[in-house]
Amino acid sequence: MARKKIIIGIHGLGNKPPEALLKKWWRLSIEEGLKNIGSTITDIPLEIVYWADVLHPQPLDPEIKESENPLFLDEPYVKGSGNVNIRKNSLRIKLFNYLENQIDKIFLNADFTINFKNVTDKFIHKYFQDLETYFRDDFSSIEDPDCTARDTIQNRLLNILKKYKKYEVMLIAHSMGSIVAFDVLWKYYREVNVDTFITLGSPLGFPVIAARVFAEQKNANSRIKKPHAPDSIKGKWYNFTDLEDKIALDHTLADDYGSNTRWITSEDMIVINDYEINGIRNPHKLYGYLRTPEFAAVVDEFLKRKRRSAAYKYLTKKIIYGMNIIKNIIKGRRDEPK
Repeated sequence: MARKKIIIGIHGLGNKPPEALLKKWWRLSIEEGLKNIGSTITDIPLEIVYWADVLHPQPLDPEIKESENPLFLDEPYVKGSGNVNIRKNSLRIKLFNYLENQIDKIFLNADFTINFKNVTDKFIHKYFQDLETYFRDDFSSIEDPDCTARDTIQNRLLNILKKYKKYEVMLIAHSMGSIVAFDVLWKYYREVNVDTFITLGSPLGFPVIAARVFAEQKNANSRIKKPHAPDSIKGKWYNFTDLEDKIALDHTLADDYGSNTRWITSEDMIVINDYEINGIRNPHKLYGYLRTPEFAAVVDEFLKRKRRSAAYKYLTKKIIYGMNIIKNIIKGRRDEPK
């Protein structure tokens, strides 16, 4: 009997509209992308992990028209206009790869410790206050003063993943949500698993983020040389980025994160995020990512794919086991004294 499938989404930083409305806009965006590629899928099993209320007492209100009101919603879901005409450019991709390599060299040491910590801390404080709050151990959540905001946010995702433990899960994480999702997947890999992990506009490649991830993982395993993909990812990890997305300046994660024990690491894909409102384009916006054809193709394949046979799983397990033995033998030889 085929396992049921579920798509779980977790949003990014900043205040959001009410949960029900945000879920509706997630669904509309995904449906729009599927329709654009000619998919026949009409029923999308979707849950979202809503955590904006942990840090923001009131949600954004689509009824408010005054832009100076702090609850004014300036970027609602709007259907793609088709007017965004930007082509992927191999030269630009090479340039961005070069720049991100230089940034890594400046801010990251070979052992993944961070350089210029004061600079990066000030940068996060100025531009990513929700992220700063998430990293702090002394900031409690609105709903539970005895619990840190980070634990409250992580528990919301953890509880949803446990709820669907017997399902085949696709976890979609946007922006800061990818940091939350990554933390939960590697910390609780014995309790939860996902078939497909998708990051959209992720800041996981930022040197300060990668350094934090590595420090936490190294506390659990002192032998690692770089951060690695969580073992709870059983199938694929896709990372989608628009080159003009300023939150995801490091758009390749495969060079920052090693593979997990199943040899799974990030498969980086450059896309065009076409979100635009009032003539202004936002290449980081969730709704634009959710309707890109590359993302839609992954969702379409996931929902149509039949369950892998027991023989396939057994063979895959044996191959991974053998590869790990070879890997350990090679590592042992490298570690031998000269």
